[in-house]
Amino acid sequence: MANRIGAWLQAGFLCLLGAFGPILPIHCQELPVLDPSLAGHKEDQAYGVRNSIGIEQLYRAIQDGDEEGLGFDLSGIKTLLDGSIVDASNIYGTLAVGPEPFEALETDYAYGRLRRKTPLEQGQGLIDLAYLLEPSHNAEGWEKEGEALLRAELFMKMPDKDRPLGMYDVPFRFGFQGAFRKLPGISTGPFVSLVSSDRPGSVTVCFETAEPVQASVIVDGRRFEDKEPTKDHAINISGLRPGTAYSYRVAFKGYASRHYALKTAPLPADNTPVAFAYTGDSREGVGGGQEALMGVNHLTFERLANLAYRKEADFLLFGGDLFNGYTSSVEDFETQLFSWKRAVSGFWHERAVYPVMGNHESLLRVFNGGDIRLDRWPYATDSAEALFARAFSNPNNGPETSDSRRPSYKENVYSFQYGPVYVVAFNNNYWASFNEKEFGGSPEGYILEDQMAWIESEVKRAENDPSVRFIVLFAQEPVIPNGGHTDDAMWYLGNNNVRAYTMRSGSLTPESKGIVEVRNELIRLVAASPKVACVLGSDEHAYHRTLISKDVPLGDPKKDDANKNGVVCEQGESCSALDVGHPTWFITSGGAGAPYYAEEPTPWNAYLKAHRPGDYFYSSQANILIFQADGGSLGLEVYNPYGQRIDTIEDLMAHR
Repeated sequence: MANRIGAWLQAGFLCLLGAFGPILPIHCQELPVLDPSLAGHKEDQAYGVRNSIGIEQLYRAIQDGDEEGLGFDLSGIKTLLDGSIVDASNIYGTLAVGPEPFEALETDYAYGRLRRKTPLEQGQGLIDLAYLLEPSHNAEGWEKEGEALLRAELFMKMPDKDRPLGMYDVPFRFGFQGAFRKLPGISTGPFVSLVSSDRPGSVTVCFETAEPVQASVIVDGRRFEDKEPTKDHAINISGLRPGTAYSYRVAFKGYASRHYALKTAPLPADNTPVAFAYTGDSREGVGGGQEALMGVNHLTFERLANLAYRKEADFLLFGGDLFNGYTSSVEDFETQLFSWKRAVSGFWHERAVYPVMGNHESLLRVFNGGDIRLDRWPYATDSAEALFARAFSNPNNGPETSDSRRPSYKENVYSFQYGPVYVVAFNNNYWASFNEKEFGGSPEGYILEDQMAWIESEVKRAENDPSVRFIVLFAQEPVIPNGGHTDDAMWYLGNNNVRAYTMRSGSLTPESKGIVEVRNELIRLVAASPKVACVLGSDEHAYHRTLISKDVPLGDPKKDDANKNGVVCEQGESCSALDVGHPTWFITSGGAGAPYYAEEPTPWNAYLKAHRPGDYFYSSQANILIFQADGGSLGLEVYNPYGQRIDTIEDLMAHR
């Protein structure tokens, strides 16, 4: 029996062993990768942890208090998220507090504002709410309860050099009747989701609460309720009129939120103008503070989200790299997701946000101190794809995997229609592996055949639908990189040897197509449709646009690999153009706060700058894209975080 088990393990099987009996009951699921632990590699359980303390730990630290405020007590924390053992009496720092939302009756864009700071010593401190209720500070008119924001900046005493534990923002709700007490409140949200012309009379309102409650959403005098108490709420609102504005609020026992606005999507054939925004890469920047808050650059991203709101964008597409990621800790991953949601919440309270996964949304199994990194399994519960799906309410119409052992595509690959615009969100960071040749998985930029077939079917479906005038595709890795990621993305400096590997029958099997072939297949696919307006990407922390037509050199593995080493367009080799059907814009916006990249030379940008300079542009500024679909044209304006317009295309369809 022992030999049989060993054989199964060596073949790469993940086995869940039950209780011993006359016959050992074994339930085995073959992994599509080779488990490095079977080859003696040591797993690192605390790799890449960005946050020392998790959201659940922070909420437990907020406690009922006295006549001065709530208590904050970290003594219950024995272990940090990176596995370090901690004595909470060695933790010190500051606690800042203020109203959130601030002056909610006066503002359409909700935000918090800090007013009072107190010390934290020996792991304990006072959240000074009495100060906020004084007549000269009570801007909210609070009497018996309120909603506030806590910012905790924490450090730990160490023998040689004190250790920063991070800065954390946590919203909470309190009551006051002689003494302050902690009340159930909203931790993230409410967010308006699933707003599309596929369901023009419906929206879904999502939010999380710090404690389980049975909540409701009140719209137009009607109440829509949870079925049972929960922390994670996704309440479907139906029976609304298409293209109509409503006021809504969230309520549960003893609580009602401020009023927010929402607007349902128009009917598919409605000729009403539609505006939408796009950006990506809001992971933390350089400089600390709000530029690096819990793994997210709040400073830049909040400015851009507010700009999209002021430009009246109906929805926001986000192209991945939401936060730092690259962590082996589920709690750290969830804490960074929490931070990202808060950064965009002012927009998302009232208008839908549709994100995709980036390479930084990697939740990993890590071995040998980072030498081996693979998407975390069990895939159904612990993969980056699984946590991404739990965190968002994206359309659930993505493809089925051709291999049931891999992670699901659901809610990380999807499509929707909004008026005349059809959006296809694909995932070229799926089933991440940074050691695919040795252990299996998929490298950055790669698209497996099952997803590529789905993309093609979605483009054809939209092309055959007379209500669709513009098709927009987006994902994280740029199809046409120009600065910062020319050595990966969907190019790898022309190295077509890069491809995904799958464990089959005890050995790793490569996919038949390399990364350059996959890229070219996607380019030909989208260029074949007269309705595709653009393909959007992020990953490169800049803005650039490239118009690809049948004269632009891109590289073809069948023509441009004279030395047969699998790398195209090397020095001395040709670099061919592709026979594309329609000139197509490939546009990158990775300007939501991550450290900037400068332009790098590529075959395509060198050609365009020499022959058609108007069809190529690059800027390293932080940026957001604002699209306007009006009649038969789709225009684009690009802004930096301070509202300066840095580029304009009057009609993306002019070259079609």
